[in-house]
Amino acid sequence: MANNDFRPVKAKDLKIIQYMNNYFATFDGKRLWRIEKWVAELLKMCNGKRTFSTLVKELSHITGLEEDKMEEGLKKILDELREKGFVVYL
Repeated sequence: MANNDFRPVKAKDLKIIQYMNNYFATFDGKRLWRIEKWVAELLKMCNGKRTFSTLVKELSHITGLEEDKMEEGLKKILDELREKGFVVYL
């Protein structure tokens, strides 16, 4: 997507489970994906209110990574999460 005004949002039926310092994602409780804590935190930020550009700025500020590097990496991560159905773009 060329325009950075899209708003990623966590899929409605995706549940994030924290168990013994591990994080899991599931749609139905039958199939689980182990995810890293930072992915769980990113999914929380994907609330449909923040644009991609806003996420880039916020995460760049938090991590100290340059915005252009953050934009490139975050786009790849969100596209992969979208392919798995974890997020949708508004």
